[in-house]
Amino acid sequence: MAIGIIQIGLKRFYGTAKANHKKLYDTLSKRYGITVYDYYRDAADPACPFDQSGKVQVYDFLRAKDTVKEDIFIKVRSDVYFTRTAIEAVCAEIDNVIAGESDIVFMGIDFMNDYAAVHKREDARTVNGHKVTDFVVVARKDKVADTNTIIELLKSSVKDKSGNKTYNLILSESAIAKKVSTQMYILRKDYADYDNWQIYWDWSSQYLKSPVAQDWVKNNADTIRGF
Repeated sequence: MAIGIIQIGLKRFYGTAKANHKKLYDTLSKRYGITVYDYYRDAADPACPFDQSGKVQVYDFLRAKDTVKEDIFIKVRSDVYFTRTAIEAVCAEIDNVIAGESDIVFMGIDFMNDYAAVHKREDARTVNGHKVTDFVVVARKDKVADTNTIIELLKSSVKDKSGNKTYNLILSESAIAKKVSTQMYILRKDYADYDNWQIYWDWSSQYLKSPVAQDWVKNNADTIRGF
């Protein structure tokens, strides 16, 4: 079964990300077969009717999703970084969707609560604060809500900078949805030399409200390098 991959959003730190994403894509290509739909942009979409980041992300997701021919697809943002264990988790969640165990899976890392998690799964509809991890989305296309319906909801929903609440709007009523935390980070610059820990630390060190999580990252470099 071929998997669609939609690449959406502004292109950030792609010198480092491209080589890293190739590891994921090579794995998925061997395991399932893939079609890549490249919607990365160098500048904001002037046709987008929204200006809050979370709404822009969902709008980009919907426009790209509607072009996908495969039954199952994944969304990837340009600046996400995959460790080996994160790639394994993505494959496991694709398998869960194929098997019908879940329909839509939100993936990333909940740094406030699950900074050390390798593969933690929760019911996305009942998580605290209704915040989902949204670096990657694995979805059965027919379980994503209607595009026009979601856009109307976006127009009337509260302003929210982050996609971790806004992405909840893509769920159809019948969709079985999961939130997954895994060792998946966000790039903050391009690198000549790097490892998992360096990327995790450069990103997580910006989260001043999470001293416990920051301390764990700072003091567990060898563990993180092994992910």
